[in-house]
Amino acid sequence: MSYVRKAVCFNVDNNHQRELFEWVTSMCGDNFSGYAKALFYAEMINARNANNRQDGRILTVNEGEDLR
Repeated sequence: MSYVRKAVCFNVDNNHQRELFEWVTSMCGDNFSGYAKALFYAEMINARNANNRQDGRILTVNEGEDLR
């Protein structure tokens, strides 16, 4: 089995990044990798579905923001 690693760095001196870091660690516990992959997978499916949408919009997970 081979793995490829991709690091995610958070600058905790930056208020936005610190808030994001604190939130994501509270959501995922000890499994940051699994949580990140679940989010990436959801985004991939969302993007694929956008290709089949009439208006071509890509929506966020909560479908509240148009990212086009």
